[in-house]
Amino acid sequence: MDDLLKNGYFKMWYEDEVLVVDFVQEHYNYEMLDVTIKKRLEITKGKKVLMLSDISKIKSFSLRARQRLFQKDTATGCIAVAAIVKTKTQEVLFNFTTSIYKPQVPTKMFRDKEKARQWLLSFKKKIHGC
Repeated sequence: MDDLLKNGYFKMWYEDEVLVVDFVQEHYNYEMLDVTIKKRLEITKGKKVLMLSDISKIKSFSLRARQRLFQKDTATGCIAVAAIVKTKTQEVLFNFTTSIYKPQVPTKMFRDKEKARQWLLSFKKKIHGC
């Protein structure tokens, strides 16, 4: 795994045709997510991507951070997003947040990374315009 980009908030890299975003902090605020989203947009350069978002280390998002997750530009260039969680609390928060702030692209939560990748790859034809 060669990190395409990393800082104190995240690591991003490609595994095959999936952009993996590994969130490394336990607590996120608006500014931290804003930087992460803008960097993703910068490195994908308008390319459509399948995104695997590993949020398993996160313990909390500020209210503004949760709102930032669902702003219009957040989904720009994403075909689908799979989120990796590890606790029941993360599952509840994910489901609650996505029920309030409707995702703009297919978004699904997983505990198993391989199942998440398989789900994302089911959208693969959209990458190639088929």
